[in-house]
Amino acid sequence: MVGLQHVLAMFIGIITPPLVASRALDFSPSQTAYLVSMALVASGLATFVQVSRLGPVGSGLLSVQGTSFAFLGPLVQAGQLGGLPLMIGMSLFLSPVEMVLSRFLVKLQKILTPLVSGVVVLMIGLSLVPVGAKSIAEGLGNRAPTWGGLAVGGIVILVVVALHGSQRPWARISAVAVALLVGYGVCAAAGYLEYRPPTAGAWFVLPVPFKYGLAFRWELALPFLLLYLITTIESIGDLTATAQL
Repeated sequence: MVGLQHVLAMFIGIITPPLVASRALDFSPSQTAYLVSMALVASGLATFVQVSRLGPVGSGLLSVQGTSFAFLGPLVQAGQLGGLPLMIGMSLFLSPVEMVLSRFLVKLQKILTPLVSGVVVLMIGLSLVPVGAKSIAEGLGNRAPTWGGLAVGGIVILVVVALHGSQRPWARISAVAVALLVGYGVCAAAGYLEYRPPTAGAWFVLPVPFKYGLAFRWELALPFLLLYLITTIESIGDLTATAQL
């Protein structure tokens, strides 16, 4: 159950940023599908390296690596200015910032204390509340009345809160997975589920290096540099909590 919840929780968090960015930039279905697939591939490879600890890379902890919602704003801005080449190029060219900082984390601990990293992680989580609230407010489209979508979202939230408040360890650990199943069950019973036929897209997608090309613009360098600094602090908080547990 723990492994199932981990997969379900990380799956949603990994595919949501590319879906949100693609929707904001009006990408084609094929581009959106490719970005989602590559986000999952990158997460799987990075998690394998993190857990396996290949040489000096990786912590050896069961810590899933995935996308960060903190990048959505600058990525959408880059996409509006230069499309996918600029989005991918800025992410690639500024990524060494976090790699370099990782070599100095022992010294940075005097500055990036648990309080600092905890506040950063908390603020990132709070910044995502409007995303979930907007999705709940949008409801289930034409498949259900407005109150129906709000009711389903409310039930899922109540289940998560109730299980987290339980004295039973299994209930707290499986809160997300159980809440998702309850939500799907309610939708199925009310006839809210939408069954779509498979699209004409391929079932298996191979990564294609530099498929969309690369681009770089100096005016976006500072925002992306700050983002990698923020995600470094976020990673410190995440791994510190995992190590303590």
